[in-house]
Amino acid sequence: MLNLLNTTMTKMLPVRRAFNRDAGFTLIELLVVIAIIAILAAMLLPALSSAKERAKRISCLSNLKQQGTALFIYAGDFNDKIPKPMYTGLTSALTPYATYLLYGNIGPAGVLADPLQVTNEQVFYTTGLIKEGHIFYCTSAASQTDPGFQYTSYTTSSGQWPAYYNSSAPTLVSGAAYVRNSYSYYPQSNKSATVGTLTWYQPAAKSTELTATRSVMSDTLYYYQTIPHRSGKTANGMNMVWGDGHTSVNTTKAGLDATLWSASNTANAPGNNNMTFHKILQALQP
Repeated sequence: MLNLLNTTMTKMLPVRRAFNRDAGFTLIELLVVIAIIAILAAMLLPALSSAKERAKRISCLSNLKQQGTALFIYAGDFNDKIPKPMYTGLTSALTPYATYLLYGNIGPAGVLADPLQVTNEQVFYTTGLIKEGHIFYCTSAASQTDPGFQYTSYTTSSGQWPAYYNSSAPTLVSGAAYVRNSYSYYPQSNKSATVGTLTWYQPAAKSTELTATRSVMSDTLYYYQTIPHRSGKTANGMNMVWGDGHTSVNTTKAGLDATLWSASNTANAPGNNNMTFHKILQALQP
């Protein structure tokens, strides 16, 4: 009996050793699996990032659509008049940076803005047509190197909005800051004028002076890096509101030419240069 048991155990040992040898992954197999997972992740991440940016663009378009709707409601309440733009065109004494200001004056950083200095489309907020401050800010702007277009940059220490920019920069004078948003307000009329070789369109005073082929508002026209919607480092479109109230993504290549925009906040950037600003508006047509 004992001999029979020994014989049986001897026959089973090779089977057990073989089973143990195949029970787990070898180091090479584990490395191969990790490599495959890494490759799949690398393939999926760009698609996920693109989908996230598309969602942000839709949110941004919704913001602009609400502002466009508010403009026509405002006109109906005020005898066809629309909010007066702070920047008044090619011959303006101000540069186009004034198109994205919400208040026309400056104050101490982190302090609530002076309601008497309201300008541009911020009138929609003070009149109650738009009740949420975040509608004036693009969700894609948070990823920009310039934080000045983020909603959270314009609150007091207790979170109240709108306040003057809560940092020492950007400032117009030492110790003072201003309030701006993620969109440029320049309601182009159907009245054209010519300076040199450039034809530009004067700002409208009434909604009846607007036209479907000229923009009223857009993503900020500042410099190339502040265009919020992009694929990597390349801007791929500008969200715009047109004179009939509809919104669209403008992908005109001429209007998104990086050399026209200026790569940084220089004197030739559209936020600082009247001629460049109007050249881009001319190129960004539906």
